[in-house]
Amino acid sequence: MYEIAGLTENNTVLMDENGNFYIIDFIPQFIWVSDNAFEALVKIVMGSGDMYILNEHTMKWMPPVGKELPHPLPINPLFEDNPWG
Repeated sequence: MYEIAGLTENNTVLMDENGNFYIIDFIPQFIWVSDNAFEALVKIVMGSGDMYILNEHTMKWMPPVGKELPHPLPINPLFEDNPWG
């Protein structure tokens, strides 16, 4: 993961080696934004409910209410339990 930007309220934008963009917010929640740089920028700047949160208890991505995952989202196979404790 590479930190690429800081946002307000101590939120951080990250990118992985495969071009996936994420946000870690102040709660902290780990959020998958997009696998496309332009789309990620639009979602971050304009706001979007089309982002997916990693459930730290089940280690699975949670889609917004009424949505489905667009495709299998990345998850590090080394994560077997909550990385935040």
